[in-house]
Amino acid sequence: MSGFLDTVLADKKRDVADLLAREAAAPFTRSGPSPRGFAAAIAGGGVIAELKRRSPTVDAFPRAADPPALAGVYAAHGACAISVVTDTPRFGMTLGDVGIIRAAADLPVLVKDFVIDAAQVRAAWAAGADAVLLIARIVDDGLLADLHAEAARLGLDALVECHDETDLDMARRLGAPLVGINSRDLDTLAMSADGLRRLITRKPDGCLMVAESGMTRRADIEELAALGADAFLIGGALLCSVFVPFLEMDPAEEYEDLKELTEAIWDLWGEHGKMRERVGEFIQRVGLSNFLEEIGLDPVPEMVMAPRSNPYIFFDEEIFE
Repeated sequence: MSGFLDTVLADKKRDVADLLAREAAAPFTRSGPSPRGFAAAIAGGGVIAELKRRSPTVDAFPRAADPPALAGVYAAHGACAISVVTDTPRFGMTLGDVGIIRAAADLPVLVKDFVIDAAQVRAAWAAGADAVLLIARIVDDGLLADLHAEAARLGLDALVECHDETDLDMARRLGAPLVGINSRDLDTLAMSADGLRRLITRKPDGCLMVAESGMTRRADIEELAALGADAFLIGGALLCSVFVPFLEMDPAEEYEDLKELTEAIWDLWGEHGKMRERVGEFIQRVGLSNFLEEIGLDPVPEMVMAPRSNPYIFFDEEIFE
């Protein structure tokens, strides 16, 4: 381990010391409802929609200003579960967000953090988690088994995240019923689509497999499903989607707001190459060309009529089918 992981794990050791001190003073308790079944929710397939305000590679996600509201949108449009990344320094969310988000969306919530101690599992449970992420890369077999057992004792599902064959072998030895494959290297933060595909084809018998990271197109989901993935955890592609602000708006009733949003979207995405084509396609799809003309922006006919040659995921019902 080096670089990014060294920094993260040093932070987590301090976090654990703080949690243990708090727990010694007053044991963790859960005041909210019992855990919802995360495994059952993803068993039929679908999208686990992620919430985070930022990431190590993105300073601020355009759609993440109001995570509880966005969680409600995710739920209304077919997500099977919500993921919340609670590593605050790098992702901008806290355990305090979990209960609020859980109340905003009638879906199981997966809490994602770099877990190295059972106290973190208990803290996530107390915060309202329905499931926790366990990253095989940062623990050994014995600790992974202990963390998994602690989650089960508390009624939480545990998603064992794997980054390479060694991790996958750990999950297989554990007999983990939920296995996630993350295509991002935790040292360099580089993505490997080939690595993701290779590991999915080695799916352990009897498990549900979640594809994590790197999916930006509907075709990605279809390809990974054909290889054996059961569910798909998607963060950045949704958090950067130009479609999100319009999901629950009626153009006939919200004319002024819609006009303002159209202008904002053009400012945000209109000069970003391939996304320019997608903005135009979106404008055509929902009939906003007249709004662009009225506010003095050229809809660029050749862009508006462009074929769907770059099918980035848009946040609408079709990606959840």
